[in-house]
Amino acid sequence: MQKRVIAVIVLLLMVDNSVAHAGWYFEITPPNSGPSFRVGPYSDRWDAADMLGSALYSHPFACHLDPSNYNCRITGNGFAYPKGFEYPVPLNALIPGLGPFKGKRGSDDLPAGWYFLFYTATGGSVEKCSSLKYFKNLERTVPGDEIGHYRNMQCPGAPCFSVGFDTACN
Repeated sequence: MQKRVIAVIVLLLMVDNSVAHAGWYFEITPPNSGPSFRVGPYSDRWDAADMLGSALYSHPFACHLDPSNYNCRITGNGFAYPKGFEYPVPLNALIPGLGPFKGKRGSDDLPAGWYFLFYTATGGSVEKCSSLKYFKNLERTVPGDEIGHYRNMQCPGAPCFSVGFDTACN
């Protein structure tokens, strides 16, 4: 009996360890220059893919309530692109690769919360939504500073998106 309990504890530790060291991400390449950075972790591929879809394309909020072709139609660029970015977006602009990827968790992981993308003349970053007002001021006053813009501004919280829970519009 004691061996069985120890085996179960070891299995639980192994499961916790594997969960703690893997997550789902998508990658962003800033529009002006600078190194690519990853966004995440998301708990599963579906959440990361759903958020990546909203990073690429905006759609009516109704898509989250009734996912029909009409309600989920593309209405413009998603939250990864600055306001003046051309539409449709050239292939692989800002979002290299084909989709979300599983990666090892690291020091650059974001805690669960609301974020937006901020770009400068030399790079880009993910910022907390609580700082949006400060960064909007920078966008107005510093040439080259831009916030990711979600074309469908009826999406509650836009241009912010979530990491670690649900989707951008919930």
